[in-house]
Amino acid sequence: MPKEETKEKSSVHPLGTASLILGILSIVLILIPVVNFILALLAIIFGIIGIIKYERKGTSIAGLIMGCIGLIIIIFITIFLIKGFGEIATLMQNANNTASFKEYKMNEPFVLEGVQFNVKKLTQKSEIGSANQKTTANGIFYILEVNIENKGNETKSTFGQNMQLIDNKGRKFSSSSQAEQYASLENLKSLSSQSQLQPGLPITGVKIFDLPKDASTLQVEISCCGFFMQKTARVNLTKS
Repeated sequence: MPKEETKEKSSVHPLGTASLILGILSIVLILIPVVNFILALLAIIFGIIGIIKYERKGTSIAGLIMGCIGLIIIIFITIFLIKGFGEIATLMQNANNTASFKEYKMNEPFVLEGVQFNVKKLTQKSEIGSANQKTTANGIFYILEVNIENKGNETKSTFGQNMQLIDNKGRKFSSSSQAEQYASLENLKSLSSQSQLQPGLPITGVKIFDLPKDASTLQVEISCCGFFMQKTARVNLTKS
């Protein structure tokens, strides 16, 4: 008895045809993320299976080639976009770092992006809270009292506003979220708990920082508002 043939001689080549169509679509839809990658990958898989399964391999080979071309284009576009976004982010960050900013004194109001800031007072404590509930500083707590007022005509979100203390060594310190959780126990309103600024309704609150005991000659750097191209100002602080 003659041996059974392991490859089909059908002229239909369903997998090859599917591979070719998917390969073409992966190139046509090259600007649609994820979808183009899936199409190219399926074109390659169906093409390989078609080459193995059918004797007539034309469409399978063509589909495999189109899928590979689509995948290569996708990889190059992805690399280009990642590199481009990285360079843009670096440029924006450098612009923020090198941008000139004004320096102010305490109790000297200034406006950033339609929001007026006035740094009122800076005090120090070793503990924040009550007798029964409190947290102790690793170094020294610096309590910064700030008045903020929306000078615009519409509600503004506090999202994107940032305050950092800078010492004489150039070290930057973010506020202590743990310490600010205990602020209400001392009748202090944490600015971190504020989410909106209504026009013409100023608020006064505190930001609390945990700094090393050797920190001195402090400034507060205030940025507003958003992630990129923020307006920045610095206020020179005196210990009290």
